[in-house]
Amino acid sequence: MMEIAVKWVAMSALLAVAAGVLKSVEVRSWAWAFAGAAVFGALNVALGWFIVPLTKLIGLPVAVMTLGISNLLIPIAVNMLFLYLADRVTKDHVKIKGILPLAILSVVVTVGGYFVHKIMHMATAA
Repeated sequence: MMEIAVKWVAMSALLAVAAGVLKSVEVRSWAWAFAGAAVFGALNVALGWFIVPLTKLIGLPVAVMTLGISNLLIPIAVNMLFLYLADRVTKDHVKIKGILPLAILSVVVTVGGYFVHKIMHMATAA
C-alpha cells in the first residue's frame, strides 16, 4: 500500500513539474495533479495488464528486426495513450495541448516511473 502511495505522489510531482516546464501542459492545481495521476494510475492498473503484453506480442517481429530497441518505445506509446485519456477525463483541469508535449510528457513519466520503481525496489531489498 505504501508503494502505491509513493508512486502516486511521485507521478503527481512529475506531472506538476512537467506542467511548470512545458508551456503546452497545464495543471490547475496540486489537487488536479493528484487527480490526473490517479486517473493515469487507474488506467495503468485497469488496462496496462492487457495493453502492454498485447503490444509486445504484436511488436515482436519489429523488436527482432530492431534488436529490441522498439521495446523502449512500447511503454512510451502506452503512456501516451493513458496520458491522453487522463487529459480527456480531467477535462480542462489537466490539459495537454498537442502531440509533441504529449510525447515529451510521456517520456518524462516513463523514465520517472522507471526510476521510482527501481528506487522502491532498492528500498524494499535493503
